[in-house]
Amino acid sequence: MEKEVFQKRLEDLGELAKINNNRLSTDAVKTFLKDMDLTEEQYNLVFAYLASKLITVEGYVSAAKGGKDSAPTLSEEEQTFLARYEEDLSYLTTLTEEALLELCRDVEETGDSDAKSHLTEQLLPKVVETAKHYAGRGLPIGDLIQEGNIGLMLALETLGVRGNGVSALDYLKQEIEKAVSEALEDQQTEKSAGELIADRLNELSDGIKAEELNVLIGSDAVEDADIKEAVKLNTLMLLHEKYGITERDFTRAEIEVVPAHKARDVGFDRSMVGSYGHDDRVDAYPALMAEIETKDPVHTTVCVLTDKEEIGSDGVTGMQSAAFDTFMEDLCEAQGAALRVCLENSFCLSADVTAAYDPNFGEVFEKKNAAYLNYGIGLCKYTGARGKSGASDASAETVGYVRGIFDRAKVIWQIAELGKVDAGGGGTVAMYMANRNITTLDAGVPVLAMHAPFEVVSKLDCYETYKGMKAVYEAE
Repeated sequence: MEKEVFQKRLEDLGELAKINNNRLSTDAVKTFLKDMDLTEEQYNLVFAYLASKLITVEGYVSAAKGGKDSAPTLSEEEQTFLARYEEDLSYLTTLTEEALLELCRDVEETGDSDAKSHLTEQLLPKVVETAKHYAGRGLPIGDLIQEGNIGLMLALETLGVRGNGVSALDYLKQEIEKAVSEALEDQQTEKSAGELIADRLNELSDGIKAEELNVLIGSDAVEDADIKEAVKLNTLMLLHEKYGITERDFTRAEIEVVPAHKARDVGFDRSMVGSYGHDDRVDAYPALMAEIETKDPVHTTVCVLTDKEEIGSDGVTGMQSAAFDTFMEDLCEAQGAALRVCLENSFCLSADVTAAYDPNFGEVFEKKNAAYLNYGIGLCKYTGARGKSGASDASAETVGYVRGIFDRAKVIWQIAELGKVDAGGGGTVAMYMANRNITTLDAGVPVLAMHAPFEVVSKLDCYETYKGMKAVYEAE
């Protein structure tokens, strides 16, 4: 049997299923493929393939489902939800098919809202039946019911344009099933993208272990055959000669091993800068320069530069340190003001880079909401890991306030996200400022290949970040 021929027959079988509302019987499948001379085991593989495409094969139940009469496995929480939902529906009075068709005619001809409501109630059990049929394939039963209900409501609005050849009731039932099956297809697509990302990460972690990240710092040895660690001794001699470092100094040293190359222009037009560690020097520098160059501001301005952000901003030099609070308290006392009042009347532009859209890894970005190079400073209304932990969410008024400042100062800006909600991301120091009751908005330079040894930023974005921060310092 040729692979291409068999694949084409499977595709034709899928098209046949679509004509039959994504349903086929085992006999229909066998009849369609009778010329292929398949064994019973091979037929079961075909049935499993069709089931994976969300096509119902009547008379077939996969082994994973536990046999012909087995019901889909639901969690205890799902079972409780379903029982309560079905109990609520049990109080509905069931109408005859003739009465239902009459309601359909009222909706179709006059758009009667009461008829829509009554018809919706009558078809809710059908939604539950459909959801139960598709349960156990990747989405909770509650989500399946919700998708079916949405499909039903949309179908009621298009009842009059359904076309010939299908009754109103059949059309509504088909649209319910279509909505549920498409929700599962979308979920499977998203899952596939997530699995792809996870596989990439796993491959990287399996291929490069932390303990295998050895550093090459020398290979030459001292010319003494009696020295056992001649290369080590030569290296230590060089370190002492150049920097006055001895071996004992390593017990207290903070060692950073980073690419040694300097920042350089990138592109034929030299419009970008490539370097190690743009995150977050590329925001710290414009923030500091904007502060230095701000003259006679209307309000007191403060530029705070901290480190340890990547590990949670802990320690005496992190943003969770009391150092900032102590400084502000001393400043307030000198002015005869209460620290609490000062903080709640303050505004903070929390500077941290944002991820610029990378076409090589487009699956982890939300393209319509991602930051792009050369589109200006990126404003992040909300931050956080997977949209949940470590989050800071600025109010609409706060975003509007900053947008107004930027527009008046002719600052080029863009709204940005750190990536798809469930693909990662991360919070910045914004949450620590917001937790102090300071109105806060996260903003920063978009970075291409963030956290890579060679990160790239746009010169325009860097300049617009400087302009934006200076505009905030000088705002009335």
